[in-house]
Amino acid sequence: MLILAGTPVHAQEQDDSQAREPTQLDTVTVTGSRIPRVDYLSASPVGTLTAEDIKATGAVSLGDVVNALPQMSTTFSMGNSTRFIGTAGLNLLDLRGLGTDRTLVLVNGRRHVGGSVGSSAVDINTIPAALVERVEILTGGSSAIYGADAVSGVVNFILKKSFEGTVLNAQIGQSEEGGFNERAFSVTSGADFADGRGQFVMSAGFNSQDPLYLRDRDFSRDSQRYLTDPNDPTNARTILTRGASVYTYTSGGVFDVDRNGKTVNDRYVFDPDGRFRPQRFDGLVDTVRSGCTDCDSLDPNQYGQMQPSNRTGSLNVNLGFDLNDNHRIFVESKLVQSKIKAFSTSGPSFGTYSISRDNAYISDELGEFMDENGLPNLRINRNNTDAGFRGEDITRKTGRIVAGISGIFGTDWSYEASANYGRTSESRANLNNLIPDRFNASIDAVFDAGGNIVCRSVRDGIAGPVDPVTGEDLLAGCVPTSIFGEGAVSPEAAAWFNTRTPSRTELTQKVFSATLAKTELFAMPAGSVGLASGIEFRKETSQQTTDPLQQADLTFLNAIQNQRGEYSVREAFAEINVPLLADMAFAQNVSLSLAGRVSDYTTVGSTFSWKAGLDWAANDSVRLRGTFSNAVRAPNIAELYDPQSVNFYTISDPCSAQNIRHGADPALRQANCSALGIPVGWTLEDTSTRRGLSGGNPQLSEETSKTFTMGAVLTPTFLPGFGITVDYWDIEIEDAISYITGQQIAEHCVDAVGGIGNEFCANISRDMAGETEHRYAITGLQIIPFNISKLKARGIDFGVDYVWDNVFDGRLTAKLEGTYLKEYLSYPFQSFPDEEVDGRGVLGSSTPTWKGIFTLAYARGPWKASVRTRYVDSQILVTNEQYASNPDMQDPIKVKWKTFTDARVGFDATDRLNVYLGVRNVFDREPPYNLYGTGLGSAQYDNIGRFVYTGVNYRF
Repeated sequence: MLILAGTPVHAQEQDDSQAREPTQLDTVTVTGSRIPRVDYLSASPVGTLTAEDIKATGAVSLGDVVNALPQMSTTFSMGNSTRFIGTAGLNLLDLRGLGTDRTLVLVNGRRHVGGSVGSSAVDINTIPAALVERVEILTGGSSAIYGADAVSGVVNFILKKSFEGTVLNAQIGQSEEGGFNERAFSVTSGADFADGRGQFVMSAGFNSQDPLYLRDRDFSRDSQRYLTDPNDPTNARTILTRGASVYTYTSGGVFDVDRNGKTVNDRYVFDPDGRFRPQRFDGLVDTVRSGCTDCDSLDPNQYGQMQPSNRTGSLNVNLGFDLNDNHRIFVESKLVQSKIKAFSTSGPSFGTYSISRDNAYISDELGEFMDENGLPNLRINRNNTDAGFRGEDITRKTGRIVAGISGIFGTDWSYEASANYGRTSESRANLNNLIPDRFNASIDAVFDAGGNIVCRSVRDGIAGPVDPVTGEDLLAGCVPTSIFGEGAVSPEAAAWFNTRTPSRTELTQKVFSATLAKTELFAMPAGSVGLASGIEFRKETSQQTTDPLQQADLTFLNAIQNQRGEYSVREAFAEINVPLLADMAFAQNVSLSLAGRVSDYTTVGSTFSWKAGLDWAANDSVRLRGTFSNAVRAPNIAELYDPQSVNFYTISDPCSAQNIRHGADPALRQANCSALGIPVGWTLEDTSTRRGLSGGNPQLSEETSKTFTMGAVLTPTFLPGFGITVDYWDIEIEDAISYITGQQIAEHCVDAVGGIGNEFCANISRDMAGETEHRYAITGLQIIPFNISKLKARGIDFGVDYVWDNVFDGRLTAKLEGTYLKEYLSYPFQSFPDEEVDGRGVLGSSTPTWKGIFTLAYARGPWKASVRTRYVDSQILVTNEQYASNPDMQDPIKVKWKTFTDARVGFDATDRLNVYLGVRNVFDREPPYNLYGTGLGSAQYDNIGRFVYTGVNYRF
């Protein structure tokens, strides 16, 4: 999978006695520089993924192929994209695990419209795999070359500019264990026209995948939960137990008599026929963690998805036409549509519901029980799976068109001017979005005067909230239902209290750019100075319209307001390459590259970024390189302009007496709590969920980063076909934009040295006048992003590439690409450097310490075969701080290293027909225990199992 980027790509030798016409320049432009050069000399480490590498994986999703590379974190893949509302089906890239918004994705060196509301992160599923010639991955800050967002690096998708003939590809695949199928079809066609002056390339494709459910796999069919080790007298150690579930909720409903919730002596469940009985506990019981085995409990693994369904169709058309020998016009266009359907692990609501004694569905037996136990009502904990499952039905469309002119004039001056317009629209329907007021009215069923079961609101004329669309009473037409036992909810009632809430999102991007470059600006003793410069204007807009019921906070899902925001930026940049030494001992070629960019944003004002690089070719065998850069990232639209929406936060109040001592300075914390008006000794026992608001912050400024890279490329002349690259990289981001947690806001409000007049206290409200037990408690929070964090990451990328010819009359290629993560540190508050969080080797916090891909490929005659093994290092499941203090706190506390092997063989049956057969995950490796490939970090593990696919390529 690795091509030794940085290795010189030599042009064909020219006879010095012959004049060279401008159109005969054999130059290349590679990611990381805008200066076209006869020899590609890159001071920056560039990894390359070729079209053959992509084909060898047999993957339908291009994003999943790139996400599997060692440099990437699987933050958003097809397996874990459903973690947030509206993100299902997105495949975003996260270089170095520093965030998807800090990885700049380009197509043919140009920007691409974003795929998610308020963000510029590109959905890789919209890029046509059939047209990809190669993918170049550049580590380190490149804002000086490409503008904002290139803080951690750049991923550039280079598409084919010309294509001869027509190739049809059809592929089908099925997992060995069933439950998951893939289909892919594409046709790629191209031709020259107008006597070779014009080039036409078209690619149309359709691919689909079925949903994959947790219940479809042995490793995820039964839920797993950490329970207290029964042999640990301190109850401090936990063991991951298969078949363990939470007992405080069931799909049929559970209630406890003593209202304690922790004991299991007086708990009762409802059977499907509506009868109640004592809750069954025949296995292990952990009252601290509310878990049990062989018991009446809720097993969410019976319902959850590991992969959503996806149907994607795409059409790409590219045109180029030579106006004359020196000038060319071009058009790149695309239209992609994806339909994604994803479902949650729970019903439309999941909570605790109060049922009064006079409820019409209470049986005589249950009524007598309530009377005997002095229960005026029942508090039933229930997952309402019989009312349908929450889900999302998404249609996402992306269109993009680039039109421009390029060419050369004078003595090898090259230019390009282009206009780039992109638009992403998303229509999303949240399925079975429960209206809580209706649900509560529906389950509050009573008898009317005629003995009929009706809703209390109907019998007593109780009005509900007003429908924001119709202006009518939202409770009108209430349909009563029982919730005693799974299946008790009537379909008619579910249709009344559930709703389908639509939303619509639209992102647009307009880019106008012009570049001017000269490979040989003027001569120096060591060679010619190269120059590239340009200007660019970019405008980004994002808007989202949400269903009025959801806006009004009348549905179970979070209240999400309409959103609109935009910004524009004007930029100018310049890059220069200066040869310092040439044709000397140990200095065959030494060059210095410098780049700078000035930007003027309508949001954050002026910024400046720069980059310096040194490339030192000692001889044909050894090349050294290094860069130092300063990059910026302006806040995106969501971070700036997201409207205030309802959210919920779990808070352990730092001013409660038992928490005062946990402050870095307990006396300071107590003084600040007293300054808030909270009396000494005040105690709030519960760690409660607090309602709050979250949204954007228009006062944000840009992030800045410093990146240092240093590496070597070894291509020994005595060993043809062999090469090694080693690159060290060090990235530090300051003033990083981050959303801090409600707990962090509460703690930093009262731990601030300067008193309570800080931005954290300003975003907290407390009940200072109430007369309840919760007086002085936090009643509300406002969570907005701040430029308050710092991130540091450093590591080593390495690669080995060896090609043997004449191996049994064929060619054998071995490639190794890997990354070693040496450090990954985050500082939630950069002004508190002691609050350092070490995320290295922590699942979901960073990339694994070691990641690598090893590929063996063999070609002989009409046959091609390859074997590809991906390595994922062991990782811990707790924080490094917890692991250091108590490495025995849970079992397992870390996951072991894993390898996943793919194989493929292809055969050219004729000059036109190629057939192939492949197997992904040949050895049927499963994810580690309790990891299903659906979490932030666990998506790096295959959850499909052994998968067999076959396909044909036919050239017309």
